[in-house]
Amino acid sequence: MSMFGWSMPAGCSGTPYDEAGAEELKVPDLPKHVAAFWVEGEVIEIHRFLPEGDVEVLTRCDHLGDDELSEAQNTANATDVAIRMWAEYVEDSPTGG
Repeated sequence: MSMFGWSMPAGCSGTPYDEAGAEELKVPDLPKHVAAFWVEGEVIEIHRFLPEGDVEVLTRCDHLGDDELSEAQNTANATDVAIRMWAEYVEDSPTGG
């Protein structure tokens, strides 16, 4: 099944959000079962897709876009925040992500 232009891991059958309200962020070096989303331009969340088909939110933070910036620049800024969030999560996680 495709969601936000990418294929969901095997066994996953739902979307964590209404597709119109979330944007997948292209964060490099995420494991296959992990994805980052910018939800309605207000919150960034990093999700883990579990083998049984559930979705776990690993970390989240408020991140409002800036009306003065283009959509592309806002997305780039949100992606930078997600990259930092993932690095902090991996650093703080006993299992390393």
